[in-house]
Amino acid sequence: MQAHRRTRYLPTVLLTALASGSMAVLGASYAHAAVLSFGDFPGGVYGGDNCADVRAGSLDVGTPVDSFNCTAAPNQQFEFNGKTIYALGGQTCLDVASPDSNPTPGTLVDSYPCNGGPNQQWTYQNGEIINASGLCLDATSGGQNEQLVVNTCAAVASQQWQIK
Repeated sequence: MQAHRRTRYLPTVLLTALASGSMAVLGASYAHAAVLSFGDFPGGVYGGDNCADVRAGSLDVGTPVDSFNCTAAPNQQFEFNGKTIYALGGQTCLDVASPDSNPTPGTLVDSYPCNGGPNQQWTYQNGEIINASGLCLDATSGGQNEQLVVNTCAAVASQQWQIK
């Protein structure tokens, strides 16, 4: 009887943790959501008023991640945990859309189910968000609804990201 009670209790704990949006109950490390803004303000200060944005907040596989006016809406909130950048409350990950895990400059960035592959591994260094491929997250022209890409890292405003 005791084992049966534990079996019934575990799904309740899991559902509670998932519903609350926090895996801290299960011992996972807690990450805070942040917006990713890019560009520069007058005077060369990085962190403009455009942000990375999961198009329409869609959970569809391969949804584009675009540049868009910062609103801090849920589709603009990302969580860094280790080398993973989670989107949409941890339901998807920031992903380089390269089927062979060998992206080239100009490869599109999307929101994709998390799988821990190199396409979803990122580091933040000196204002740049760098994929495991060595290419940087780039907003190119920063136009509204323009899909983000990865490009060769360069000291350009479209690759300078501020985590707020």
